Amino acid sequence: MDAYMDIDAVDLGNVMGSNLPSSDTQQTTINDVPCNMEVAVIETAHDSDTEDEEFSPGSKRRGNNKPNWARRGSVEILKFNNQGQAVEPNETVARWQRYLGLMVKDHTLFGLDVLDWRTFRKTKVLDEAWCRIKRTIDWSDPETRKKSRKIRYTVERKLNDRWKQFKAKLRKEWYAPNWGTEARFHCGDKRVNNNQWVKLVDHWETPKGQRRASANKRNRAKKRMSHTTGTKTFAQVRNQYKIEHEGAEPDRCTMFELTHTRSDGKPVDKESEKAIMDMRQKISTIKDAKRASHLPEIITNIEINEVYASVLGKEKHGAIRGFGIGVRLDDVPDVLVEKRGAQLEVQALREEHEAELDHIRKESQEREAKLRDEMNKQEMATTDRMKRLEMQLLNQQAMFERFFSAGLLPNIVPISQNGAANLNFPTEMGTHNNSLQTSSVDAFETPHHVPISPSTLQKKHSSL
Repeated sequence: MDAYMDIDAVDLGNVMGSNLPSSDTQQTTINDVPCNMEVAVIETAHDSDTEDEEFSPGSKRRGNNKPNWARRGSVEILKFNNQGQAVEPNETVARWQRYLGLMVKDHTLFGLDVLDWRTFRKTKVLDEAWCRIKRTIDWSDPETRKKSRKIRYTVERKLNDRWKQFKAKLRKEWYAPNWGTEARFHCGDKRVNNNQWVKLVDHWETPKGQRRASANKRNRAKKRMSHTTGTKTFAQVRNQYKIEHEGAEPDRCTMFELTHTRSDGKPVDKESEKAIMDMRQKISTIKDAKRASHLPEIITNIEINEVYASVLGKEKHGAIRGFGIGVRLDDVPDVLVEKRGAQLEVQALREEHEAELDHIRKESQEREAKLRDEMNKQEMATTDRMKRLEMQLLNQQAMFERFFSAGLLPNIVPISQNGAANLNFPTEMGTHNNSLQTSSVDAFETPHHVPISPSTLQKKHSSL
């Protein structure tokens, strides 16, 4: 079902901050794309193809420009890469960038008095913005539908970037020139809600706001290089390279040359020229070393990242240079990242925890080895005792056999190792407890006690 909304000149002026004639308004038809909210896309007319037209004090007013995006309920066909970045067609991508840039200037959605971008996520503002954006894109391609989650992530990152840029421009044009005067509380840009502007100015003048502004100014002053892509995104440059090289991805050093070299082949500035020469020199050194070692002169992705980091430094803040907004560290393998601040603390805690685990594991292994040694010693001691008992038993059996062979004892079945022997004494033979120095005498069965005369015993002993 299509949703329709009529926007008159009064409503349009309240929303976008411009007093346009009623002829510039239109009835907007929004295609039915699955969405959790029923919202309307507000479109305004403008004159130029630039992203927007801010009005500096004393400049001639030209009016707000229009996104020229998804007019009259139509949908736009875009091709996205695997990271959710729009890459084709070029003209549509340019209008797509302007459309996102104008959306963050709608104070009914993205208020200037909001100090933390995450607030928009908590208040469902980003859900509403994505719902509007989603309705303007053609989702008939299955590949585009599969990338919906990444497309939204990239869109939110771009909106965040455009929102910060918009506030920075307003500060430069309307706050900095009027600093210290009452005029700083009035913004001449008609798209800005004045109540939100006053709150933003109050925040800038707090100690926290001043510290942040000073830090941003110092960081901005460190920038020494500029790229030459203009309105074309890095994702488009990378996609064009893939088309021209049969699907091959440009490495990071090649990408730096593509984005920092003019059409005549000259670097955009001296810093870029030095960086390009250093990269080429390091790559040439690696190839020479491989050639000397009779190895293929193929530069791996790991080696390219090492060269890139040695010239331009490691990556910071979770972003990756040369890939554009929306690409995360997980999307690019083997990237060297500089760890600082909380990351260093977390890394130190992790290493300390791992060292403690190793110590505990080592102590456990030592205790286990000690216990195993003690058990082995006990087993060996038990085995020795069993052997000694077995030898004693064999010695006793040999003694009994000598007694029987001498006629001192009746015939006896040899003692078995598995149990006591069956000893059968004749009725005329008695027993003499003192003649057997063994603990197994009690095992003999003596049904009758026949006294033996001392003379008989003396004769038997003499025969031995």
